[in-house]
Amino acid sequence: MASLMKEPSGSWAGSIPGATPRPNFASMMQESQTPAESPRAFSTTGHSDITGASLSGMHGNIRSMIAQKEKELIHISQQRIAETEARSRELEESLREKDLELSTAKQQLTKLTTDFNYNLKLLEDRDAELERLDGRIAQMSQAAAKAEASLQETRNKLVERETEVKQQQTRLSEQDAYFKEFSDQTERRQQEREREVQEMRTQGAQQQKDLSHQREQATLQHKQ
Repeated sequence: MASLMKEPSGSWAGSIPGATPRPNFASMMQESQTPAESPRAFSTTGHSDITGASLSGMHGNIRSMIAQKEKELIHISQQRIAETEARSRELEESLREKDLELSTAKQQLTKLTTDFNYNLKLLEDRDAELERLDGRIAQMSQAAAKAEASLQETRNKLVERETEVKQQQTRLSEQDAYFKEFSDQTERRQQEREREVQEMRTQGAQQQKDLSHQREQATLQHKQ
């Protein structure tokens, strides 16, 4: 404020928005001192006292106007300063609010980033586990396919074996039938031979008996 009062020229007034520029009173004084009203002119006409009184009154009015303008300018300056300080406080308060909002936003961003990284880690772990399970399933599928192929091969071999067994059973049945027929024929032949032998024995015994009878008759005839 002291610096403002030391510059009566009013050069700073134009820098204050809305302030009324202070007139250049030195120019006004020079313009008011025309040759007809200058002290020298009055001294030549014999009216020096009147001219001195007029100039003294004018200077007093000018000083009064300057003082009034300085008061107005000081008041305007103080009002502008107060408004500026109020605006500065408002800006500072707004800045604090913005800082608080920024801090809150940063905290939220940090939390969101942490949550995102955590969820991303979960997804990565899940993808890794799914990939591992996919590999395991692929291995098990291959093993199952091999087992199924081996089982099918075993089934095919079993069918072939069953077919062979059935064929062997058929051949055995045929052989059994053949052997049974052969045995029956052999038994029939044996029985026929036994009958023949029995008949031959019967015939031999009869012949032996007849021969003995003939011998007895021959002996009796010879004795006679």
